[in-house]
Amino acid sequence: MPLLQTFGSDSSYAYGFNHIALSGTNFISYSGFSSYSYQNSFTSIAIDTSNNLVIVTGGANPSSSNEYGSFYVFTNAGVLNSQTYYADSAYSLYANYPGTIIKNGSNYVVLDQYFGSTSQENAGLIVYNSSGVFQSGKYAGPPAGTSQDFIDPRAIIQDGSGNFIVGGGYEQYNGGCCPFFYGYPYFTVFNSSYSVTSQYYITNAPQNSYPTTLAIKGNLYGFAPANNILFTITNTSTGAGNFRSYSGTSISPYIQWTLADSNYIYGTGRDSTYADYAIATQFNSSYSVQWTTYVLISNSFPQQNSSVLDSSSNIYSVYYDPRTGATASVTATIVKINSSGTLQWVRNLDFTAFTGATNLYISISDIKVDNVGNYYICGKIYYYLSGHFYYKALLCSFPTDGSKTGTYVDGSATFKYSSISATQVSKTLSFGSSTNNSITTVSRNGSISANSLSATATNNVVNF
Repeated sequence: MPLLQTFGSDSSYAYGFNHIALSGTNFISYSGFSSYSYQNSFTSIAIDTSNNLVIVTGGANPSSSNEYGSFYVFTNAGVLNSQTYYADSAYSLYANYPGTIIKNGSNYVVLDQYFGSTSQENAGLIVYNSSGVFQSGKYAGPPAGTSQDFIDPRAIIQDGSGNFIVGGGYEQYNGGCCPFFYGYPYFTVFNSSYSVTSQYYITNAPQNSYPTTLAIKGNLYGFAPANNILFTITNTSTGAGNFRSYSGTSISPYIQWTLADSNYIYGTGRDSTYADYAIATQFNSSYSVQWTTYVLISNSFPQQNSSVLDSSSNIYSVYYDPRTGATASVTATIVKINSSGTLQWVRNLDFTAFTGATNLYISISDIKVDNVGNYYICGKIYYYLSGHFYYKALLCSFPTDGSKTGTYVDGSATFKYSSISATQVSKTLSFGSSTNNSITTVSRNGSISANSLSATATNNVVNF
C-alpha cells in the first residue's frame, strides 16, 4: 500500500493534499479540499534548476466570492511547502492556459487573465518569489483601449534580452450582430521590469487565428490551430514577419503546441478528421519538414493540452481522452516521441475510483520534465457525488522512461498508470508559401502603459 500523507490544512483558504508516494521521489497528489468550481485545478508547472521545487499555478475558488488564482510551491517529491491565492477584491483573476508560468531569476512570472474595473479582459503578469510571496503585478488592456474590447492571453515566452512576449487573441467589438466581435491575433511585449514596450494585433490573418503557444529559435514562432497557420515574427517590437498555412497528404493536422531547440522547431497536436491520431512534426527555419509522426492510439480520441522537450529533444505530449479509461469517462494519455520522430511509449493515467462517487474524470493541463529523469503533470480530477460535481487539483510525477506502471490507492481514490497499445505511422506534412502573407499590424494608439497591481496578503490570500 503506498504511503498516504496529508500536507497543509483544510481551512477556508488552504488545501490539504492527499499524497500517494511512489518509489523514489515520484508521487500522485490531489487536494483534500473539494470545490463545486471547475477552477479548482492546476493549469501550469515550472521547475527550478536544482529540481527542488515544483511551482504550479491555476484557478481556485476557496470562498464563495470571485474566482481566485493560485500559486503553490512543492518539493520535487510532491510535499507542499506553501500556497497563495490571489484575487482582485471585485474582479476575477486566474490562469486559463497551460505553459503560462516562467522562471525569471529567483522569481516566477504568471500570465493571467484579469477582469478589470471596465469589465475588460486584460493580460496580467503576476510575479512571486520561490516562497510564493507576491512581488509585483502588471496588466495591459486591449490594444484599442475601449471598454467593450478584450484580450484572451494564451501564451508567454521570455526572449534572450529578458523581455516577456505575450500572445493570444484580441476581440474587437463589432457594434452589431453576427459576430459581435472580430478576433485578431495579438501580441504584447513587456520588458524585464514588466513595463509594456509594444503592443499590436494582426489585421490580415484569418479571423480567430490566435497563437496558442510560442517558441523562439532566432525568430518567434507560434501555431494558430483554428485556421492551420504558423506565425513567424521576425521583429517582436513591430510585429514584422509572415504567416503561412500548413497541410498534409491524406491527413488533417491540427497543431496546437510550438516548441524549439537549438536546431529545429516542432509542432504537436492531433488530426482533426481521424481523431485517433496524435501528431508531432519537426522542421527547420526554412520550413523544410524533417519528419512527421502520427501515433494511432487504440480506442482513443486524443485532445491535446500540452507538450515539452527534454534536454535530448525527446517530446512529451499530454492529451485528455474521452474514450480510453478503465472506469473514468475521461482519462489522461501521455505520449513520448524521440528527436528522430520515433515513438517511445504511450501511457494512460486513469482515475478509476473514489469512495461513493460516480462519473469519474481526470483532466491534465500541463507537462514539464526535470533533468534527473522525471516528468510532472498537473490538472484536476472531478466526480459526481450526492447531487454535485466536485473538483480537486492534481499534481503527479512519473519517470521519463515510462516505468512505475501500476494501480495506486489511498483511503478514497484509486489511480491506474498503465501502458496502452499504439502504432506509429509516418505521414507527410508541408508548409505553404508566405507570398502576400506579410504581416500587417496595428499598434495601440497613444501611449502604452502597464497598470500596476498593488496587493495585501491575508490568510494566504493576496488581495489586489
